Formats: sequence, structure tokens, C-alpha cells
Amino acid sequence: MREGDKFRITLAVPAPITEHLLRMPLRVDADAYADESVSVTGGRRENEIRVNLDPSGKLYDKICISSTVLPARFPSSTRTVAVFEVISELRAMEEDIDLGN
Repeated sequence: MREGDKFRITLAVPAPITEHLLRMPLRVDADAYADESVSVTGGRRENEIRVNLDPSGKLYDKICISSTVLPARFPSSTRTVAVFEVISELRAMEEDIDLGN
């Protein structure tokens, strides 16, 4: 959920429900995340897509304002999901702007 220039992300993960307050990432940080987190290599008949979770942890650490649980106590996949939600919100906002909504 967007709150001005911040996002409040609530996750129901195998651990307790966690809430994360993340600031909006800078465009350069979001672009670096996109470039580093997915790589596609093509062959003659197929493409291989690899996902790297490390960039989401780095971006999370940059944009995290607070969380209900200490970051050391939740798995890296929690950071990944929180960052994915923020990036998804940003893309939706950009699409709304492009469509004139």
C-alpha cells in the first residue's frame, strides 16, 4: 500500500506476519535491481532464465525504513517478496501515468 513516497508491505509468511515500511527506490536503484536480478541467455532452440535473489536483499537494505521483525530474523525470501511488491507498485504507477489515469 502506498503512503506518499513510501510503501507499507504486509506479508503472511511461514514465520509471523511481518510489516515492512519501505521508501520508494530511486530510479537508478530500481534499474540496477532489474538488471542484476534476472538474466536471460538464449540458445538455438530455447532461452534460459536465471533469477538471482541477492539484488533484492541489497535493494531492501537500501530502502527499508522499518519492519516489525528484525531483518536478521527473517529469510532472504521475505526481502525478495517485499522488494518485488514495491517494484510491482512502481510499474503499476508508471502504467497509470502512461495511460493518462
